[in-house]
Amino acid sequence: MNYQSDVIKFAEEYAFAYDPQKNQYQKIEMFEYQKKLLKQFEKQDYTIIKQSRQVGIDTVMAVYIAYYLMNNSDKQVFAISTNTDCAINFLKKVKTILLYAKETPAQMNQKNICLKNLSRITVSGASFWSNAGRRFEIDFLYINNAESINYCRDIWMAAGMALSYKKNAKAILSSVPKFKDSFFHKMWVNAEKKENNFKRVSVSWKDNPQLDENWYNAYCLRVSNNPDAIATELDGKFIKKKATKKAAINIRLEPEKKEKILERMKQKNISSITEYIMELINNNLENGV
Repeated sequence: MNYQSDVIKFAEEYAFAYDPQKNQYQKIEMFEYQKKLLKQFEKQDYTIIKQSRQVGIDTVMAVYIAYYLMNNSDKQVFAISTNTDCAINFLKKVKTILLYAKETPAQMNQKNICLKNLSRITVSGASFWSNAGRRFEIDFLYINNAESINYCRDIWMAAGMALSYKKNAKAILSSVPKFKDSFFHKMWVNAEKKENNFKRVSVSWKDNPQLDENWYNAYCLRVSNNPDAIATELDGKFIKKKATKKAAINIRLEPEKKEKILERMKQKNISSITEYIMELINNNLENGV
């Protein structure tokens, strides 16, 4: 097969995934909305996807990235997830598709795959990229679940600069919507205003033919009929962030250090000291401390 001929044919031929219920790998049926996404990625360099739950964006992305790697020489793809486990699981999906397409990587480990044409993919959790992302060259960036990454703005600032130097660079941001005035929301709104290079795509659970009103109602019960969860995760709406108490540091610190920490929290749009401490912990875990 000529891989460059048709991304849809590639997906229909080689999109396999592991089914834990059947304990085996099986071919993935690509639905019409997923095929449209693949075509969108081919013709558009920058795409931002507002999605609801259970629409299989990761599956589409794994297919497209495998296709992209096989059809381009000496390209660097970075896929950023909320944490390391999610990143590693995503790479496994890409690897499965490559192997079914009879593409044996030249090098491969938990976080990297390099093909014989020197195109490669690296995956990582977000906290690693918030610190180290500026030193990498990038041809294609994928940020998954952007609304759950507190420092997504930092990642984009680091990666965006690297992408700007590359001809035909690609970037795809995807997320379930959450708060108005978040980084992802602003990128979404600016795309509508044509104030950035992103093309907007909305994907609803209704686009998935395997889901129906019964599934919707069951999901509502699963989230205890929480109106915010239903609005964002199912109905694809951005909601206004509820007011929170001003961050306080109740540990003994010199005033100068306290001010520096509060300023750092402000820069990263972090509203609580607990959230800030969790970020520090995640950074340490990512770096093996």
